[in-house]
Amino acid sequence: MLLLLDGQSGLLEILQFPRGGVRLDLWTPLTSFALKTLQVGDLYVFPKGIVPYQYNSDWNKSATAISGFGSANAGIVSLPTTLFATRIDDQIFTKSFKSGVATIQKIKASLSS
Repeated sequence: MLLLLDGQSGLLEILQFPRGGVRLDLWTPLTSFALKTLQVGDLYVFPKGIVPYQYNSDWNKSATAISGFGSANAGIVSLPTTLFATRIDDQIFTKSFKSGVATIQKIKASLSS
């Protein structure tokens, strides 16, 4: 399971795992990647300004995530264009956006010029 990338439009986001666990990758403009593995009962608070994505690497086990947003417009998510300049693998983008590698490469090419 892969959760859609989130541009963090609110002040904060809280993610909790009552069942299963996931790998959490965070991207910030200053530090590139930070990797964490969250397990059952873990609670993670995302500060504003990071781009998180969550990935359940064990396809044989399900994971449940509960997310809360500290924003009046939590349903409106804007992805920064710099996201496509990161080292996030194209396969992650294709699964997140339900598109092909060619589409992701076109997006990257149009943003780099």
